[in-house]
Amino acid sequence: MYIRDIHAEKDLRVLRRPVRENPLGLFTTIISSPLRSFPLLQTSHIPFILDIKDESSETELGTLRGHLARANPQSKAIIEETTTKATRVLEHDVLVLFQSPVHAYIPPTFLSETKPKTQKVVPTRNYAAVQVYGKATVYIDSKSEETSANLNSQIDALTRHMEMNIMKHTGEDGRPKA
Repeated sequence: MYIRDIHAEKDLRVLRRPVRENPLGLFTTIISSPLRSFPLLQTSHIPFILDIKDESSETELGTLRGHLARANPQSKAIIEETTTKATRVLEHDVLVLFQSPVHAYIPPTFLSETKPKTQKVVPTRNYAAVQVYGKATVYIDSKSEETSANLNSQIDALTRHMEMNIMKHTGEDGRPKA
């Protein structure tokens, strides 16, 4: 949907919250496969961790960390691109879309306040989403200590975030505290 500027949130500190509360993002890449073995545009659902060094910063974008299974066709396309071009950074920007679990249809009758002014009302939707664009750095060498450390750190952070912040399992053996 088209988002009018008046409805677009621009404060990065505010935008971090829905990313953390709804960490399952849609990871979209555009990768031209020389062998045409994969679609140009691919999207996968991936849980992400958002790393921010200074939470009070109004300008820090932070870093999103996530991982894909090697069997995922999108992973295969990423591996093909990074190995053929001998780089760890994907050529094109990626898009990660985070959506709020709550959304609603708004019928035109609910918009009666604007009708006297414009005589125009149409149905719409009320929703929240955050679009994140940027470069993806890829860690694919399973024998590399850097890759192992990155993956272990990401999985540990994601597990802690999901269990403590999302599921509120902070007690012994992952059970909620009494």
